[in-house]
Amino acid sequence: MRKNSTNRIKICHVVYPVALGGIETFLCNVLERTDFSKYDVTIVQYSLGAKPSETALSRLNALPVRIVIHPSKNVWDFCRFLNAFFKENNFDVCHSHCEVANAFFLFVALRNGVPIRASHGHTARNPNEKKGLLKKIRETISRWILFRCANRYMACSEEASLFLHGPAVARKRHLIIPNGIDLEAFSNPDRIKHEPTEILFVGRMSQEKNPVFAVQTFAEFLKYDPSARMTMIGRGSLSKEVQAEIERLNLSKRVNLVPQTIETSKFYQAADLLIVPSLYEGLGIVLIEAQASGLKCLASDAIPRLAQCGLVDYRPLADGAKAWGWHLSNLLRDDSLKVDRDKLKYFDINNAVKMIYESYGL
Repeated sequence: MRKNSTNRIKICHVVYPVALGGIETFLCNVLERTDFSKYDVTIVQYSLGAKPSETALSRLNALPVRIVIHPSKNVWDFCRFLNAFFKENNFDVCHSHCEVANAFFLFVALRNGVPIRASHGHTARNPNEKKGLLKKIRETISRWILFRCANRYMACSEEASLFLHGPAVARKRHLIIPNGIDLEAFSNPDRIKHEPTEILFVGRMSQEKNPVFAVQTFAEFLKYDPSARMTMIGRGSLSKEVQAEIERLNLSKRVNLVPQTIETSKFYQAADLLIVPSLYEGLGIVLIEAQASGLKCLASDAIPRLAQCGLVDYRPLADGAKAWGWHLSNLLRDDSLKVDRDKLKYFDINNAVKMIYESYGL
């Protein structure tokens, strides 16, 4: 173990641009509960020119961590930077959260003698994705490198581990670490029905989150509940498409767009239903947050069932927006769903923090 002058264990987390998605929220939650008298933490961003979220950075800047943002042109440029950076810093742990790119970054860590090299999977495969030959070759090579360069395999679900690490690792060598949250922060024991009905969407405005479908579903739901309103939290590559769909369906006065916030708990408390029509997810941390708040959820059946704590109704996206609008209406009236408090405790962030640091074995 190569500690620094203060005798702390040196950890380097490698991440994609610091946004405010599930990965970044999870990492912030972990670091906010880290004992910095024991651990010296650096976060290195593999940016490819993307700007980090100021909202997410504000959480990290409040902590005694070092943040390094390298404007890499491509993965090879970033690997060259990492090689020099690892030589200078003598880390004990490299914990990479960059999916397929983990293979390359952990190879660099191995070359520089970093003893603990953790590959952490946070997303699952898109079931509708058509893989060409080159993509299959890249995936095979990535897993081959990971198998030889990583010595810790982590994921938020079985599906996420299978996607990143392959069946050989997923069967016997991985560690499932729940995307934990602060359960108390989201607790809402006095949940009430709101007037008018409030529908909530939380997630990046990106293809995998399927936000346009969420807008179309809300338009169908209005046939059953004409006075309802919707709040959509997030931003991303489909923000303009979402805005255009809202205007096309004449919903501008019914849909409130919130670009980004770290105070999602108050939105869960102000909502009656959460809609999560994702094409794929590693776990779906918003489902955990919502259920901790006692909020019923309508979710795509492409999302891992690990997130089910009693308040999720899973439905196929193939049913279409019209059927999803009807499902929302039924779910609103369904009082039979009850949260499983014991299952919810599995997602306590303190459990995840303990599992991560114990897995390092330092």
